[in-house]
Amino acid sequence: MEQSQVRKSLRVRKSRGTNSFSQTNESSKKAKHIEVKEENKNEFSPNFEDCKHESLPAQPTEVKFESKNENFEPGSKLSLFEQMRLKNIAENEKFLQEIDLNARSSVLGPPQKPKVQIRKSVPSKPKMKIEYSDEPRRKSERLQNIKVNPVYIESDLAKIVSSYYEPKVPKIEPHVYYGNLGTLGDETNHEQLKKCLSETANGKICEKPKCLNVEETLLKMSKLKIRETDVAKCCQGRIYDAKFHPGNKLFLATGDKYGNLGFWDIDADEIGGKSSGCYLRQPHQMPIRCLKFSHSDWSKLFTCSYDGTLKCVDLNNCEFTTVCREENVNYPPNGNKYSRFGNGMHWFDFFFDGNSVVVGEELGHVVVVDARASETPATAFVNGMKPVKCVSAHPTKPYILASDYNTVKIWDMRNTKQKFVDDLYHGKVANGAFFSPVTGDKILTTCSDDYLRVFDSSVLSTDSIKTIRTVKHDNHTGRWLAPFQAIWHPRNEDVFLIGSMDYARKLEVFTTTGSTGSSPALEMVGNDSICCRNDMHPMFDIVAGTTSSGKAFIWR
Repeated sequence: MEQSQVRKSLRVRKSRGTNSFSQTNESSKKAKHIEVKEENKNEFSPNFEDCKHESLPAQPTEVKFESKNENFEPGSKLSLFEQMRLKNIAENEKFLQEIDLNARSSVLGPPQKPKVQIRKSVPSKPKMKIEYSDEPRRKSERLQNIKVNPVYIESDLAKIVSSYYEPKVPKIEPHVYYGNLGTLGDETNHEQLKKCLSETANGKICEKPKCLNVEETLLKMSKLKIRETDVAKCCQGRIYDAKFHPGNKLFLATGDKYGNLGFWDIDADEIGGKSSGCYLRQPHQMPIRCLKFSHSDWSKLFTCSYDGTLKCVDLNNCEFTTVCREENVNYPPNGNKYSRFGNGMHWFDFFFDGNSVVVGEELGHVVVVDARASETPATAFVNGMKPVKCVSAHPTKPYILASDYNTVKIWDMRNTKQKFVDDLYHGKVANGAFFSPVTGDKILTTCSDDYLRVFDSSVLSTDSIKTIRTVKHDNHTGRWLAPFQAIWHPRNEDVFLIGSMDYARKLEVFTTTGSTGSSPALEMVGNDSICCRNDMHPMFDIVAGTTSSGKAFIWR
């Protein structure tokens, strides 16, 4: 209540002050008007006495100020407005004192400014002093185009030795594994492996069935299923290739990234509800990239590896022999001579005569080896400056395919000194290139640009190979999976098979005829992992799919 009364009284005082101020303004205007008239009068009225005495200045006229305000002081230095303002302030203070209220109290006074908290500055960390040693400064030999020498400074060598640690996957000793890979085999298991391999090599080989049309082939493949006993771990690491033995006994050979060669007797006796018959050997010290059974002798299995060797496994004796080494190859003078990864072997295939083997190498060479003798001199020719990813031989003619980073070249083996027959350009790395298995009239390629391509190779000459079909397919398997490779059906040249990156794990079957879209003609499901490398039995309707964890699935 007191505050409201104070505010009302202040409003009344202010209204009074404004009225008095308006009156003083009117009086000041009248005084100024009188003063201006007197000045004008003195300026234009002739004064003859002043003219006589020009040196004497005219005396100013006195102006009488008349004001109705009694409190105005004419001799004061303050203006009329300032005097009225001071008078109002004095009256307001007098009124406030009468009601015992100070104008400087917190009620009427201005709001207090918030206190600003000043943060204390954090002291900066002292800079680390750089200690310079007398050791020579290291220089990049790679930028100087100098071959790297295994010479290190002692301090750096000590750091390398102190930070060394053992790999997670231990090196496999040259023993035989049976059943679960965690149990080390003994002499009895070795005898079981010998018995299994001899039965496979001496088994009967059925006649190759007749070729079927596309509809009948898809109908038979749609009936294939995976049973609980048709899943096994054949190797310890990523599988790069898998092949069926063409005999009556269901036998699968696989090769992984640690140089292990896995053997799986699919129809072995069941132990504990799981399939047994898995054996493991280590013929190579680096990844096995390709393995195949000989066309002329089914009892021999050939393998090639990054360690630069081509080896043969005799199933009758369970022995490994080296067919070709890197030192036995006569390289051309115009080829690459050095690689920091070594001159490893990527892929190989048998020539149509069954006695010669064509091998693709890391440095861009294609090596021709005689498979009948061990460690014999081999000849080579230059395919290009990039690694040869895949090699395929024509089933009836002396031609081969060699794929590298962005091309697939066709060579006439009768004259390799001349230029290649034709060059099929691809956008990125061509991980697979294969002739059709029956006539060789078609070429199937798998490229990292997410396309599967089928070419017409019925006429092998320059600019005569045309594209039949192009299929959009996700081929980006990443770092931890083996690259996809589409494979032909062994008895039908219009059907091919490849793995899938879809979340629903499956195998996809495509045809060269019919629809032109990217959707597959058939999907084979049942596997719980991505099957990167696959194989089809040459005699029966059986499909095998292998994963990067060492597992294998059988559809039958």
